Amino acid sequence: MRETVVAYEDCEFSEENFPGFREPLGFGAPDGLIPVLSTAHGESVFLAPY
Repeated sequence: MRETVVAYEDCEFSEENFPGFREPLGFGAPDGLIPVLSTAHGESVFLAPY
């Protein structure tokens, strides 16, 4: 999961990459994305507080 978080942190944030999010979300901050799990197919699941 750490590798996934690092990859998203290095990703250029845009509406195309992250549709529906108004501004970049960080990781580990109170208002950031929370990594929850990875699947056997390589997908990752994050929670986004609102």
